[in-house]
Amino acid sequence: MDGDAGLIAAAAVNPICLWCEGEFHPRKGGLPQRFCNSKHRDAFHSAGRRYAEHAVLNGQLTVADLRNGPAEACTLLGGQERRLDYPA
Repeated sequence: MDGDAGLIAAAAVNPICLWCEGEFHPRKGGLPQRFCNSKHRDAFHSAGRRYAEHAVLNGQLTVADLRNGPAEACTLLGGQERRLDYPA
């Protein structure tokens, strides 16, 4: 099996953390787990808040955009990857 096929096979068995991109064993039940631990989930949300604040301060986003945006949680669909321009 070549390297890419191995990664794809591993991702099918164990999900990849959105923050560190490492494999993890998900908990059983509940909503799909996106992060390998709570520290990475908190780091992701903290970075998102900083990113949004900088976007508002730079005029790329308005507070009205945030206030009037979708109310539902934004989750990645299966097979969807994060944007390349999102800070790591």
